[in-house]
Amino acid sequence: MSTVYRAEADLEIYQGADFEFFIYVLDDNEAAVDLTGYTAMMEIRPEPGGEVLSTASTTNGKIVIDGPTGEVGITLGYADTSLLPAGTWKYDVFIQSPGAATRRCIATGDVLVAPKITEMT
Repeated sequence: MSTVYRAEADLEIYQGADFEFFIYVLDDNEAAVDLTGYTAMMEIRPEPGGEVLSTASTTNGKIVIDGPTGEVGITLGYADTSLLPAGTWKYDVFIQSPGAATRRCIATGDVLVAPKITEMT
């Protein structure tokens, strides 16, 4: 794999609302990196090493990788975001190549979780 640049992006999530976030993994020439067979994981924590507030992964189905296009799609449903406490937290996203030969951080930043006002039933 050529150089993969890590995106530093802050996210805003509303409690009780669906959330989607897409990352496109590109090489030095800005061409899509083929991620066929890769796995991915994202965690949200108050601080590095702190309690895990939420996890998304290819294993739990909250991350879907479109291998040939280099797209990593992360989805947290409203049931997931309802469980996040309001505040500012940290996240990162890692990808792992087939056979766990390499791991790379492809995104990192803060997550602002805005408190919900409306109570839907």
